[in-house]
Amino acid sequence: MISNVYFLDFNRMSNTIKEMDKLLEKSIPYIEPGSSIAIKVHIGERGNFTYIRPFFIRKIVDYIKEQKAKPFIAETTVLYPTGYRRNEKEIIETAKYNGFTEEGLGCPIVVADGNDGEDGIEVLSDFPDSPIKSIKVARKIAEANGVIIVSHVKGHV
Repeated sequence: MISNVYFLDFNRMSNTIKEMDKLLEKSIPYIEPGSSIAIKVHIGERGNFTYIRPFFIRKIVDYIKEQKAKPFIAETTVLYPTGYRRNEKEIIETAKYNGFTEEGLGCPIVVADGNDGEDGIEVLSDFPDSPIKSIKVARKIAEANGVIIVSHVKGHV
């Protein structure tokens, strides 16, 4: 299944919240009352400032709640050995350090691939001609009824 992808250029908007409202309205058909909706975010590394601010994420959380669904913030452990997001404890501490708290966001923060990053589900590709036949998806994201991915574009891996 091919998903719809929407883009907001935060650098070119004079009224970001109004533009976010328009974008969120497009999601109404996909959010069913009572459904579990993962909001995949990047909480940033400590001292890093290239992440989408918690204020904008709260706007999305509130919108999902207005649709009578159950949002949660989903973050995953990192693959590289440096930084401070290698396990659940480090992710939650880094999230708080960068302003991502359950109280401020209005919903739970979940480390979607478990404490050590190994809790995943293999998902088969819908594209028979793809050289990638399956991928491992963080369990809590795979088990959600829907996912909203909120990310920034970066020019590196």
